[in-house]
Parts: sequence; C-alpha cells; structure tokens
Amino acid sequence: MADVGIKKVSTSFANLPDINSQLGGYICRYRIVSEDKNRVSQWSPIFVIQPNYIFVPGTLSVEPGVQTVGFVWNAVGIKTAADNEIFANVSAYDVWVRWHNDDDGDWAYVDRISNIAATIQIPSDYQIDGVDQGTSPTKLDVEVYVRGFPIERGDGVPLAPGTPFLKVYESTDNVIVSS
Repeated sequence: MADVGIKKVSTSFANLPDINSQLGGYICRYRIVSEDKNRVSQWSPIFVIQPNYIFVPGTLSVEPGVQTVGFVWNAVGIKTAADNEIFANVSAYDVWVRWHNDDDGDWAYVDRISNIAATIQIPSDYQIDGVDQGTSPTKLDVEVYVRGFPIERGDGVPLAPGTPFLKVYESTDNVIVSS
C-alpha cells in the first residue's frame, strides 16, 4: 500500500505564530526528516493557510481621566465558523489611537497589550499629516486589533492594505476634555 508509514503532523492553536496581517492567514512551510534523522528534504513552498474561525468581540469602554484615558474591553473569543463553541481567547491586542478636535488627527500605534485594559497619557498637542497642531486634543478615536504581523492598522475596506479583518473594537469621537 502506498499509505503505509505516512504520518500526520498537527499543531495546536496555541503554537501558531501571529497571523499574517497582509495575507490574512498563517504562513507555513515544512521539511521532512527521515525516522533515523539522517536525511532531510528541501523546504516546501510557502503556503498561506486561511483560518477557519471567527472572532467574537464584546464591548469597549473609554474612560477619560484628568491627564489619562483608560480603555477596557471584553476578551475576544475565538470560535470555528461551523461551531458555536468558543475554543480560545485572544491573548494579545494591538491598540491604535487618533487624537483630534473634530478634525483629522493622525493615527498612532500605542502598544501590543497582553490583557484587556490600557491607560495612556493625554498629549499636550496632536498631529495632522505629521504637523503639530499646537493645541490639546478634545476627542479620541480608538481601534483595537487582534495581534498580527506585521503590525498594521486597516481602514475597514475589504481587500485594502492593512488589517480590517483583525479589527475587533472601534470607538470614535470620545470626548476626553470639555471645551
């Protein structure tokens, strides 16, 4: 029989690398090693494995303070498309903010966060197209993404550059300072 001795290798979800935010899947390649470990094949071509699961977000709340803004969100569950069972929770998130005064401030990457809360300092000024505006922002937009590599912010338009499929939370026009 041709199938005698064939072995299947699988990995758990916890051992997968960060999802590729540009390709929308996991990059995979392999090589075969003989049982006596004396021979090794060449590397396989690179494959992109599309995930068969969906993210289940909850709610995001933005809590302005005197000089800081806090964000708290529900852990994002992961479930297979065919199932209704959550089999894991997202372990890290990429947070982006945009400070503004009812204008177009620049998006800024905050950090990769391994829990469901963050606190950041309210800046003394903000930027539009890289130019300091010289005034304090009064509003804040927040986007939270499932961690991916490379770290990118998507604009929400399907098939556009960026990571709209990894965006799990969005909150806009949050008043942080009374005018």
